[in-house]
Amino acid sequence: MCALLVCGLLEGTGLFLLSSVVTAASQQSDRADARDALQKAALLVQQGRLEEADRQAQLALTDPETQAVACSVLGTIRFQQKRFDESASLLQKAIRMEPALVGAHLTLAQVYTLQGKSALALGLLERVLILDPPNAAARLALARFETEKGNYRQSLELAQPVLHAFKQSPEGLLVLVTDFLKTGRRAEAAALARDWTHLADVPQDWSIKFALLLAKDAAVNEAIDVLEHARHVSPPSYELAFNLGGAYLLNGDAMRALESYDLALTLKPDSVGALRQAAAIAERQGELERALSYWIRARKIEPDDPEIRISTRWPPRKSVNVSSKRPRISSKGSSESSPAIRSFNMRWDRCSISRADCLMPPNICVRASGCSQSSLRRVITSLLSRETRVTTLKPSRRWKIWSSGIPGTRPRVRRWAAC
Repeated sequence: MCALLVCGLLEGTGLFLLSSVVTAASQQSDRADARDALQKAALLVQQGRLEEADRQAQLALTDPETQAVACSVLGTIRFQQKRFDESASLLQKAIRMEPALVGAHLTLAQVYTLQGKSALALGLLERVLILDPPNAAARLALARFETEKGNYRQSLELAQPVLHAFKQSPEGLLVLVTDFLKTGRRAEAAALARDWTHLADVPQDWSIKFALLLAKDAAVNEAIDVLEHARHVSPPSYELAFNLGGAYLLNGDAMRALESYDLALTLKPDSVGALRQAAAIAERQGELERALSYWIRARKIEPDDPEIRISTRWPPRKSVNVSSKRPRISSKGSSESSPAIRSFNMRWDRCSISRADCLMPPNICVRASGCSQSSLRRVITSLLSRETRVTTLKPSRRWKIWSSGIPGTRPRVRRWAAC
């Protein structure tokens, strides 16, 4: 009887031990499945497959050991889905369960930044530096905050320990170039242009922003290098071509500037801004007919613009300060100068124009100093109507300027011998 009882007890103990082993093995299997699901979820998030990542992360929530990280992953998924309130709730839960989760702190700081809660974001980023002092992402975010507040030296102090990491991202280079320029370290700022051209897959608008920062602080050659690199690595946008034209213009290269504005016009033919710039450059280059063609195109787009309407009568001109009106044309066809035109003094670059006594009425005579033929025509036609004949007096020569009166044609100039 005792033997049977002992045997029964042994059999019962064996069954209990076997059940415990099976339960432990099952728990280990579940934990392994949860960790595997968590790894898959993280990989799927990186690939942008958010719905699949969500399903895998939900599986990891069942295991207490992976629950905190699973909440962090789900918070990141909600962040990328722009469901910021849900993201913040999940990330806060993850941090409560596991205060040392650096990734959850960084993502929650991004959420707070987008929600306008800068103070909360800064607190999280500072906490990350305590947990992980060399963390480049936290240092970049904090440096960006300091740069936006105008604390450029503090921003550089944050960047210094991980300077190489800053140079590996467009965000980091934008922070560095701003800090260097604002602290007078222009040579170091210009040197960042080479680092920028080594980056891959940079959006063109970021390259434009970086180049404009350089160009505004006299690093024009480096700005051109950045824009030219962006133009060659991907099809150029209108904004890229337009800003490249402006950079070449700042650099004194009118020919390349005009080429860039022409490229901008092929991408956006109705850009009045590009047409204005191209017309001004063509005129300075002496290509007056080409300049007029730009103004005519601009007039078709904005026919009521007063400057464009004037410029289509004659190639583009600089504005002059004239306190008089154009002369009236009487019904008999002779010009009658208004009283306000009896005295004037204008300048065009180095060209000075003033009123002079006229020996050949009803012509209006002017005295010119330091003027070229084209400068004279532009200044005088800005003052007088097309039908009025003008005689200009120079130290040893005279010019006679008149127009055919046909819209869109240029005034003709004939040189006279000295009196």
